[in-house]
Amino acid sequence: MENKPLLERLADKYGAELFVKLRQPVFFINEIMYKPLNQSLTPYQEDWIRLAEKHKLLNILAFRSSGKTQSLLIDYPIFKAFTNKGFKTIIISDSLPQSTEVLKRIRERIFQSELLRTAVPSARASSWSKTEIELKNGSRIMCKPYSDRVRGYHVDLVGLDEAGEYKDMDIYTMAITPTVISKNGSIVLIGTPTSQVDLPHKLMKNKAYVSRVYPATMIYPNTNKTLWELRHPNMSLNDIKRGMDNRIAFTREYLCKPLSRGDELFPYEIIQKAFDYQDAFINKPRPGCKYFIGMDFALSGKAGADYSAYVVYEKNRDGVLKIVRIEHYKGLSSLAQKQRIKELNSIFRPVLMLGDEGTFGKALIEDLRAEHLPIKGFNFQGKRIELLETFRGAFDVNFKDDNPLPFNERKFLICKNRKSVITQTLTEKLVSELLSFAIVFKVPKGKGDMTGRVVYEAQKSHSDIVMASALGYFIARNVRKVSYVVKSSSGYSSLISKTG
Repeated sequence: MENKPLLERLADKYGAELFVKLRQPVFFINEIMYKPLNQSLTPYQEDWIRLAEKHKLLNILAFRSSGKTQSLLIDYPIFKAFTNKGFKTIIISDSLPQSTEVLKRIRERIFQSELLRTAVPSARASSWSKTEIELKNGSRIMCKPYSDRVRGYHVDLVGLDEAGEYKDMDIYTMAITPTVISKNGSIVLIGTPTSQVDLPHKLMKNKAYVSRVYPATMIYPNTNKTLWELRHPNMSLNDIKRGMDNRIAFTREYLCKPLSRGDELFPYEIIQKAFDYQDAFINKPRPGCKYFIGMDFALSGKAGADYSAYVVYEKNRDGVLKIVRIEHYKGLSSLAQKQRIKELNSIFRPVLMLGDEGTFGKALIEDLRAEHLPIKGFNFQGKRIELLETFRGAFDVNFKDDNPLPFNERKFLICKNRKSVITQTLTEKLVSELLSFAIVFKVPKGKGDMTGRVVYEAQKSHSDIVMASALGYFIARNVRKVSYVVKSSSGYSSLISKTG
């Protein structure tokens, strides 16, 4: 009997009822995808599938490693595509590599099943790509990055992965939601919370959405087991907690409680008041304005190395400071970094540039100063908190008595033109880094609370753009006059003074 095809075995077991059951997603996923692999959906994953089948707008926040991507963005779309002729799905992630990784897992999932493999076109090499697959019945599953380039698509299902990472809410409301309107389709958002104002939290307040939160410690109904125990019966959550050694990260990732306003150094509520939605990043200076540049250097030019970030500030005649350009590079060599800084100096003729004077940065700064660039070094040692607090104050100048000032009275702005892809992308990277900074009270082991100290920790691995922005703001805000030596093409040197 085991040698029979899967459908025949199921028909022997369920008889004529089988063809009704195959239209039920939980049955289909468990019997067709999981059982041959000696696996099964957890009870709460089955609940998610039923919710997705019942509701047009579903918003799920769940703990890390809960299986939300697997069940809702891989298994469920496969079921819909296999059982519905011409069904169209778009999987969206924060970046294209993330979304193509989900599609890769979908492809692998299909080839794991003897029944699903029968839906693969014989000429799939010409019809399948990294961003799209198509079955024999005309159903398509596509993947896209989170951007307004989904305009023009009309699909039956949109699945959004790690929706808490998305920072531009307008892309969701203006570009993504219209894709399902003409086909009366569905939207499924999944993620782990990042802040109280991320997209999933905003949608929780929208009554059109069915929103659910699933922390790892939740006891599943009619059992004495937590969701974590159902998903990972052989792994202790307490061991995970001890291994992370980070209360804020563990609370967010596994208890689904993002940073509170008391924990955040840069709450989104204050960041968004600095956005100038009309202005885009510039490629050349504007008349009557002065420029300053903050720089965080990469340590190495090797593959997989650190990022370097350069942030250009503009100060207009009214004293308004605005971030008008962000550059972010991975793995630039020392020579390439030096060359790009010289180019930025030539373009913007900044009053002053300030760079991270780390071990690598100090030598780079000295070389640039030897070529008479207006650059100084900043030593983070012992001054990191001061620098971040000063930058935090940049956002506060847009408020009076905790109330935001009218836009035309705000003194600190960040370009965020909705029509400029580069502006949107890099500003969102800055925002993402800002939101990851937490205020943490560190207490040395074995010491009382009175011996602790407050530190600012980035919950993400990179904070290059924030630090470059902080350096740029530090000089743009504080510099009044600077003198430095420049050398003309004829070899003569002269002392130049600029007023900031």
